[in-house]
Amino acid sequence: MNPGGVALKQRSNPAGVDLMRNSGIEAVKPIPFFGGQKISKRLPYFRGNGLEPESRALIRLVHESFFEVKDAILPILDLHSGFGTIDNVWWPYAYTKYSCPDTSLYQNIEKHLKHHCGHIHFQYGPQSETYTTHGDLWDKLYDQYRNYHKNSLNWNSKLLPLTLEVGTWSDLREDPSKLFRKRGIFNPASFNKIETIGRYRGFLRDFIRLGLMKPKDLK
Repeated sequence: MNPGGVALKQRSNPAGVDLMRNSGIEAVKPIPFFGGQKISKRLPYFRGNGLEPESRALIRLVHESFFEVKDAILPILDLHSGFGTIDNVWWPYAYTKYSCPDTSLYQNIEKHLKHHCGHIHFQYGPQSETYTTHGDLWDKLYDQYRNYHKNSLNWNSKLLPLTLEVGTWSDLREDPSKLFRKRGIFNPASFNKIETIGRYRGFLRDFIRLGLMKPKDLK
């Protein structure tokens, strides 16, 4: 999604745009600054002045890969790290506290992952329960998918983007120097990074298996 940012070891892309704030969607009462800003690309969370090439590439990939798939659950997982002391599994919306149309289906996914698969140590819910942001690309794609099929007769596939937000603040007590390192609070501490990453293998395995289910299986 952001190879240039990875190469430069920065959150934004090489143009200084935060791709997680770049979709153009205006949030309702976003958290100030952190929720996206248009002051300057030299500051974090810059929204940009249009879709960046990376954003356009992601949107094109999702359209080509998922928009015509019939009779399927289409779960997409975006992996993030850095917010909070607990792990969150978020679904739309990020831009508003209004419930998304598939809230009941997302809640059934939550029940499946918690009670059938045993993933009880995550906090599930829409991102907006935690904070609201401008420009979420998955909000944009979720609404585009629904609008694309709103007049399709007997269409029952569901595009279901989720975000696994890995909480990396819980080890601040063991490694308080993270507060003073660039990107320190956004990454697992070096002394237990392998262990931290390994904790999510079971969740990722069971998430992939969601793609084998049919919409009726989660009703």
